[in-house]
Amino acid sequence: MSIRLLLDESIAPILIRALAQLDVEAECVAQAGLSGQPDSAIFRYALEHGMAVVMTQTSEVVRPPEMETCPGLIVLRESGLDREGQWGRLKPAVRFLKQEAAADYFLNKIVDIPALDWFYLMPLAEAQAG
Repeated sequence: MSIRLLLDESIAPILIRALAQLDVEAECVAQAGLSGQPDSAIFRYALEHGMAVVMTQTSEVVRPPEMETCPGLIVLRESGLDREGQWGRLKPAVRFLKQEAAADYFLNKIVDIPALDWFYLMPLAEAQAG
């Protein structure tokens, strides 16, 4: 599967190069002209461009209420990671997602990454409920 990712401001932009080595197309919010914009604007851009959003967030991830469909989310739950720490957590999840076949497989889903070598995929509604 082809994966396209939009890296939130909390994710090191240098990871775009590392993702390219895995045949993953990525851009950061600054490249998209979205620096300082709210999550709803970032999610909307990602959805319109067939991208999943990569972000760090230690609290609950909430889909903006005005959006019925949310792009896929990859959430690193540990804050303060350097780029090597972010890459160490992101790489296994991206490799897993590349194995899936359907282009819309990731819509309304979240890959939650609470720690190194630990991630799980679930519907966003489940992540918001619990």
